[in-house]
Amino acid sequence: PDFDLPTFGEGRVRLADYRGKVVLVTFFMADCLSRYPQGQEELKAVYERFHEDARYTQIGLFFESYPLLAKKAADEAELGWPLGLIWEHRGRETREYALPSKALWNVVIDAQGRIFARDLSGEALEPAIDEALRTVRRKPWTSD
Repeated sequence: PDFDLPTFGEGRVRLADYRGKVVLVTFFMADCLSRYPQGQEELKAVYERFHEDARYTQIGLFFESYPLLAKKAADEAELGWPLGLIWEHRGRETREYALPSKALWNVVIDAQGRIFARDLSGEALEPAIDEALRTVRRKPWTSD
């Protein structure tokens, strides 16, 4: 399910921009970063492991009515991947991704833009990304 959402600046984050890549999309509330430090550390570890792979990207989407609070939380957490804002917790993205009312929800999107796996955390997250990456052919002229 595609999305086109505002970022903290003037840009947009669009799933379609990452077609052909495996994308980890994390949906979360701004306060979950401080209340759930284990989840924050898991996301950082996943980013460190996979971000140099040209077949992978990671996106964070905040449910937040107050974008400055979300921006402050993201800055304090030092998240290094693209971040977007979802204004309605009961909006289209919530329905299309079948999001529960959890503070943090990870979804792996395959290179064709389909949901590959959802509700991942802990030890299940990295193997799911590895499995999704195995479905993406490496270009013969790259070293990744």
